Amino acid sequence: MKKPTLKLLEEEGTTDVSLNNARQLVAERGRPVKVVTEYQDGRAWHYRTVAMFPDGSEHIFLGFAWGYGGQGPAGLYQFLTMAGLDLPSGRVVAMPQGQVYEWIHGKALTAA
Repeated sequence: MKKPTLKLLEEEGTTDVSLNNARQLVAERGRPVKVVTEYQDGRAWHYRTVAMFPDGSEHIFLGFAWGYGGQGPAGLYQFLTMAGLDLPSGRVVAMPQGQVYEWIHGKALTAA
């Protein structure tokens, strides 16, 4: 039986679209084995969340954010929960914008 083709949408910084894409990716590829969040001011993107999946593929989400209260951090929290990470939502709000964070197998939280 042929697997359904993913119908990912262009995210353009929209949280709802990133969450929709995340749901499809997790259903198709499983929970990410690694998630990295990066922030760069003055670039084409400010917030970027990179997820690496068990099959070796990766996806860059542009609709998640952190460091403030709002839809972007709420979306990141939902995605991290979907990825198997047990993290209080307040922790996502409190993450400094300039910090790079890595979650490996949903268990380890490291600040690089």
